Amino acid sequence: MSHGAIAGLKELDLEGLRRRWRKLFRAAAPPHLPKYLLFRVLAYRIQANALGDLDRESVRFLDSLACESERRRAQPGYRRSKAPPPVPPVPDRRGLKPGTILVREHAGVLHRVVVMENGFAWEKDLPRAVR
Repeated sequence: MSHGAIAGLKELDLEGLRRRWRKLFRAAAPPHLPKYLLFRVLAYRIQANALGDLDRESVRFLDSLACESERRRAQPGYRRSKAPPPVPPVPDRRGLKPGTILVREHAGVLHRVVVMENGFAWEKDLPRAVR
């Protein structure tokens, strides 16, 4: 799955990461990106391709945060604070409905989680029909 592909990225030098970028994105990597950022973007894309990317609502939420940050920076007299930016609230609406079964493999073990009304049930807490 994606674990081996991501682990393989660690062995690549800067030029190897740029070649992998071209193959994955069908475009040249931005020349200003350092090795650690190339690695992180490639690893994210490999994982998202294998397991699924962000949903549209999450992408819109993140875009709105970025636009708000740009708007603040464009204001006259803006000074970057040494304090970390405030953590935005998580949108109330969730895409996971009670009864949804989430399945992922990790280290050769299949894990199942069921979305419940007030949280999640994992493996030993699951009804027999789901195991």
